[in-house]
Amino acid sequence: MTFHQGARGSRPQRHGTDVARLAFCFGGIDGRRYFDCPGKPDLQCMAFEVKGGKNVGIRDMGALRDVIEDDLAMMGGLIVLEPLGDRNEQNFRRKMAQAGDVRIGQTLYSAI
Repeated sequence: MTFHQGARGSRPQRHGTDVARLAFCFGGIDGRRYFDCPGKPDLQCMAFEVKGGKNVGIRDMGALRDVIEDDLAMMGGLIVLEPLGDRNEQNFRRKMAQAGDVRIGQTLYSAI
């Protein structure tokens, strides 16, 4: 897999491939990582959201999941800087499981 850094407002470059739909920068997403995926003609995207941790709720996980379900990203990552409480952690794990998995080559990854 080849990774391409994507910063806010940047556009990934790949010879011979139109990746305009992947370069779309929408509110709430703090970063994107573009990568080649075997069997896919376009670069794929992993969207990242970063939260401090004190006011993180299940709505944040839901927003990231919406990005994936709307085909704006193949995968998502939520980075939380403070530990979650037990209840929040259980809710987050449940939402992550509901988002499903992504197969890249022979490896299965969690979509979030």
